[in-house]
Amino acid sequence: MKKSQLLQTLAAGPARTCCLDSTDFQALQQAATELGLAFWAVDFSGVTDKAGCVDTLTNSLGVPGWFSQNWDAVHDGFIELLETDQQGGLLCLQNVETFANHDHPSWLRLLDLLADATEYWREQDLPFWCVVLSSSPESLSVAELENH
Repeated sequence: MKKSQLLQTLAAGPARTCCLDSTDFQALQQAATELGLAFWAVDFSGVTDKAGCVDTLTNSLGVPGWFSQNWDAVHDGFIELLETDQQGGLLCLQNVETFANHDHPSWLRLLDLLADATEYWREQDLPFWCVVLSSSPESLSVAELENH
């Protein structure tokens, strides 16, 4: 997807969890920056289970060490990512296929937490996007961005 298309789509909203082709990382990062959105990229390479997912997220997002290593901590981390003076945020997940295939129930739980975070930030009038980059979105249970 071209950066101009991403700018238009991200600006129009509503913010949600969606999927883009894995080649769209640079355009996505540039679009987020131009819109003033905080941007986090999380690489799931090597993650195969819930424990690896939670560790990767908490380490990549700078969640304080005193947070428990569980889904509640991940949820709280998503809720605390944005500051009220920011214009919104975009969380980009990369290389998730192995995790999604090896521990599909945990992948679906993560998607639920992301949907909750998106809704929470929408209620605060701040867009919070979660974009999964993948060349095979049909296997991830995530809608493609251009289809919405």
